[in-house]
Amino acid sequence: MVDQCYNGIFPKSYVHIKEVESIGISESKSERVKPKETPIIQELTAVLREWCVLWKQLYVKRDLEKYNLVHKMLVELIDYRRQMISGTLPVDEIKEMKQHVTAKIDFTNRKLGLDLVIRDEEGSVQNPTQLSSVSLHRMHEVATQRIIGQQETSFLLRTKKQSTVYSYNLYVMVKNVVCKIGENADVLMSLYDGKLFQHISEAYVVKWSSKGTPTDLSLLHNLKTIFTDLGAKDLQRDKIFLVCQIIRIGECLHLSQNIPSPNLLYALYFETF
Repeated sequence: MVDQCYNGIFPKSYVHIKEVESIGISESKSERVKPKETPIIQELTAVLREWCVLWKQLYVKRDLEKYNLVHKMLVELIDYRRQMISGTLPVDEIKEMKQHVTAKIDFTNRKLGLDLVIRDEEGSVQNPTQLSSVSLHRMHEVATQRIIGQQETSFLLRTKKQSTVYSYNLYVMVKNVVCKIGENADVLMSLYDGKLFQHISEAYVVKWSSKGTPTDLSLLHNLKTIFTDLGAKDLQRDKIFLVCQIIRIGECLHLSQNIPSPNLLYALYFETF
């Protein structure tokens, strides 16, 4: 309930019995009690109640930026509170979650223009009436610097997400090599910048036989490759080509200078088309 001063009859589904401990007797002879929940859970409960009211007010004012921020934080804090109440988390994880939760609370309170909460190094709320003016001022400065650091980190993460670099791929499938080679050959395919006159990718090599088929028949109709990691800079190039180089691997007929008789010798050589 928002206003806990109301008295009356409530539906059973609205009533939840909580464990409490006595802290004394008030002047009106009534017993004073407090929940047995940990301080961080009590703070989460109070924050959720306060933000729920502000959330509705922001909807009426049509302040969508703050409305979406509070909605996101409400969902996260409710989930954190559920995990803490479950009692299944180890002590180390609870301490880490406490630091994370208090940082989110302070960050959102500053965004909403609410009062700054003074905390110690462990994230526990401090009572300003029990602190000296100097200690209170120092804690305010520390809390302010911590929140500013969180805002800068959030801005950098958001900027990083907005400036995401995309990479592109080019899929190539070789169906046939229509060239009268007559002998075995290596077919090299690569991307080429026609303005800078240089290759911008590694070459994909296809071993082609003199019979007009791949040397490895298991690759028949399965000659595929992908040119990966092409960035926006590559797409903005003025002239980019898929260049195919064919290197014939065969025998070269030449006359030997060491033998007086005109014997014909054959030597293996490479010829580029």
